[in-house]
Amino acid sequence: MHYDDIVTLGHYKVIAQIETDGRQQSVVETTQSPISCFHCQSTSIARWGAREQLIKDFAPDGQLVSILVMVKRFRCSSCGKTFSQTLPLISEKRAMTERLVHWIEQQALCNPFTAIAERVGVTEGTIRNIFRDYVRCQESSRVVLPQSYLALGELFIEKKNRCVIFSAVNGRIIDVVDNSEIAITDALSAIGGNSIRAITISMSEQQRKAVQATLPSKPLAINVTALLTLADQALERLRVHVRSTLTDKQKRMLAGDRLLLQKRRFELGDQDYELLDTLKDDYPSLFAGYQAKEGIYERLSSIDATQVMAGGPNAFQRLVAPNIRPFFDVVIEAIDSWWPQVLTYLSLPEIKTFDLTPSLPKSADLGRKQSFEVVRAKLIFGPCS
Repeated sequence: MHYDDIVTLGHYKVIAQIETDGRQQSVVETTQSPISCFHCQSTSIARWGAREQLIKDFAPDGQLVSILVMVKRFRCSSCGKTFSQTLPLISEKRAMTERLVHWIEQQALCNPFTAIAERVGVTEGTIRNIFRDYVRCQESSRVVLPQSYLALGELFIEKKNRCVIFSAVNGRIIDVVDNSEIAITDALSAIGGNSIRAITISMSEQQRKAVQATLPSKPLAINVTALLTLADQALERLRVHVRSTLTDKQKRMLAGDRLLLQKRRFELGDQDYELLDTLKDDYPSLFAGYQAKEGIYERLSSIDATQVMAGGPNAFQRLVAPNIRPFFDVVIEAIDSWWPQVLTYLSLPEIKTFDLTPSLPKSADLGRKQSFEVVRAKLIFGPCS
């Protein structure tokens, strides 16, 4: 392949064409030479031979190519030392052009290192080192913009729960740290809280303690999605228990019960109401469980925070019939434990308009085995999905 794109940039000229493995390869050299010694800055320098260096490059047409650069060497007559010229557009640390390094950096945010290494023709370690340098550079220049509403969530990365700190307004990830009080406290301290109006956290005691220690004056709310999930799980445990006591014929009569119980009341159709009437008549515990789940949903989604506040956490206990309370104890205890944060959530209507889910970049393939450092970098610097 004849390759002269780098030549058109004005820094190199083609001096020969050679054939390697049946392919044409350009031999180039720089158009300019140094005018002084790198060591003593004397201008008394003379050519002292040359050496070949194979450089990989990413051409504009998408081809990965190699060019052979003749690197000129010089000798200083003043200090007697020899030195090689610097190569424009070539990475100082890699035998690659700067644009190939930039291409690898962007590809590493979205693709496995092994696939990139195979395509470029280098080792995976080289790709990993390039990506590490890129992340270090990004970290040193990154500026976190002031946040009005901050959210803390959880992600399972490399067999451990991690705390993800993100903007509640747009879901943009700010940082990902270990889900420990110390790590979260350090991360929040680095962000600063002058502009923060409220903070939402998941149902994590470490997050609650870290926020209370770092930003004690800021309103602290819980993402009630975690409590609603507990209510769904409680109803599912009750459903499985009831079905375990039924005959095969009774189970067939209850076909579709799981889908029904997962629906909200306003989503029910005519057939759903018929099955719900069957539950009420023949399986009252399931009907009571559905009523309890819906009651919890309605109160945690209430617009009137004053009414919910007046009822207190005991109002949630009254939603659950005594015969099914063992299945809902986890939910009731969680609401009681997180009651101050629940009230804060209900009293801040603007929080209810936020998704409270971090926006995961396309690069964040959490199902693939990757180190925490790599996943963290992809979550923070990767393009949003």
